[in-house]
Amino acid sequence: MPPPCIIETCKRKSSALCHCCNKNLCPDHLKEHDDSINSQIHPLVDKWRHDSPKEIDRFYEKFQELQQRCIERVSQKRKKIHQLKLKTNELIREQETTYDDISSFKAIINDIKRDIDQYEENGILVDVHPLIINNNLIYIEKWTLNEIDISTLSSLYRTIDCSNDDWPVLTSNNRFLLLNQYPNLRLFDKELTIVKQCP
Repeated sequence: MPPPCIIETCKRKSSALCHCCNKNLCPDHLKEHDDSINSQIHPLVDKWRHDSPKEIDRFYEKFQELQQRCIERVSQKRKKIHQLKLKTNELIREQETTYDDISSFKAIINDIKRDIDQYEENGILVDVHPLIINNNLIYIEKWTLNEIDISTLSSLYRTIDCSNDDWPVLTSNNRFLLLNQYPNLRLFDKELTIVKQCP
């Protein structure tokens, strides 16, 4: 016998188990529960859809920032080299070069060369975490109605005539089966014998 619906005010038996929250629910409350879950999921999916391009734009801005830093670094080195060239030309023109000036020029040139070599070898160090999109993050299960393995059922004991085109409405407990066979409402026992009938 199925457990009762988890909703305290409901007197109906459960007909389904929500696998997300492990709750037994009757058909009406299952629909409400499903609608409630969907109402929470749709805004989250919409937010993700709205925020994803922003995140991509943010990564692209970081890429542009990195490019700009590279350009600035190269520009600084060019500026240093240009200043060194001007200073060298001035000292040559004035013919007042000393050993200290030459040592200073050598040190500046070695610093620039070391910076350029290091830049060519390592570039700018950037700590990048990859954008990982997990394709298995969302799993959509194939939806099947309550499948029953007919081979596990016992053999036919007795039948009730329901030759009408309408499907009869029925309910049961451990002792009785209540069947609506228009225009009659019939109560059957375990042997499928009519116990009571209301016209």
